[in-house]
Amino acid sequence: MKKFKNNWGGGKTSSIDGTGELPSVDTEVSLRLLEYIKNEFGGVKTILDVGAGRGLLQKTFDENSDYDVWSLEGFSEMPFEANRDKWIISDMTIPLTPEYKKYFDLVTSFECIEHIHKDGQEVFWDNIFHSSDRALVGIHVSGGEHENHCFIRNKEWWVNYFESKKIDWVLLGEPANLWSVWPKANCSLFFKLHKK
Repeated sequence: MKKFKNNWGGGKTSSIDGTGELPSVDTEVSLRLLEYIKNEFGGVKTILDVGAGRGLLQKTFDENSDYDVWSLEGFSEMPFEANRDKWIISDMTIPLTPEYKKYFDLVTSFECIEHIHKDGQEVFWDNIFHSSDRALVGIHVSGGEHENHCFIRNKEWWVNYFESKKIDWVLLGEPANLWSVWPKANCSLFFKLHKK
């Protein structure tokens, strides 16, 4: 089993708040995401779930598929429920080490990006596309900024950002047009991303 270096001690920071203990991605959502990935992302074998919280996506995929799923979480006190051998404690606002380079076929990140402070966004996205050239993300966009959701931007901002970084994007869902895979997430944008 390939090992990845942790780049962080696991404490809280302005971008690592430990709120992933209340899972956004539960078993029901994970099963729908599994079907979506099977149908929409051909050739995927390895997945990195960023901001994995309790690891429910990894656990569900491990129990229902042959995907090799790893969970990356910044908070080491998280009550992690999946295979701990594939649990990485790292801060996505610090550059990831070379062994991550294009190792994964897909990176997922749901209800995480809005927790990353403005100063950490560039490194966060560099790390996403250091790890893979494809990503499936959900980004919270409602309710305004506060202590935990410290980076709230609208759809137009995200589209402009992705285009400025030469990231191909497909908008899968938004509050005004919910994504059928995750219809209860009525406060988020969902994007399928690719960067060559």
